[in-house]
Amino acid sequence: MFSTIAHHPFPKGNAEDGLAVLQENAQELIDRLEADTANLGDALGTTLTLAEAHCLLDPRAAIFPTWDAWVNAMQVGSALFAAATTPDEHVQCRIAHKDRMLPATDPQWYVHPGSWLSAFYLAVVCREKDRITALCQAPLSLLRENGSRFGEYDCAWIDTLQTYWLGGQDLVSKLVTAVDATAPEAVDDPET
Repeated sequence: MFSTIAHHPFPKGNAEDGLAVLQENAQELIDRLEADTANLGDALGTTLTLAEAHCLLDPRAAIFPTWDAWVNAMQVGSALFAAATTPDEHVQCRIAHKDRMLPATDPQWYVHPGSWLSAFYLAVVCREKDRITALCQAPLSLLRENGSRFGEYDCAWIDTLQTYWLGGQDLVSKLVTAVDATAPEAVDDPET
């Protein structure tokens, strides 16, 4: 049984036109990935925005285009980390109903804790156990290499999620570390 939570009305006047533009942009980014993985970060952002926008017209995600948009976003998020962690020159990834050979990447601007969390949550929502496992094998050092500014609590939370999923040791202490890292004094400390 589903409950519907009342919310304020959203303007939906030109939502279908906006979805069409987002869909076109997402598909163009996806279609260029085999030639240039520099667009992976933009592709993740655009496909995730498209999936969220579908929920404006389909809040229960009950129709195929909504589900398909969420799966495409999940596939792009997984591909982002598959390309960043592969030891090979290319990695095969299924994205938008097609197997694609993506070039391996070095750490890029889009390989950071925020994109990892998005990719992980998308894989969880889509119930893709193999993708979750692959994401959990991405080293934390990779997420720190691009110099982006994320709090230590992000990496501590990712370490906790990886430890939980992979059945690692010290789950409780890692969870405590992640929670402690969100304390105001820890977050405000410029040394952290």
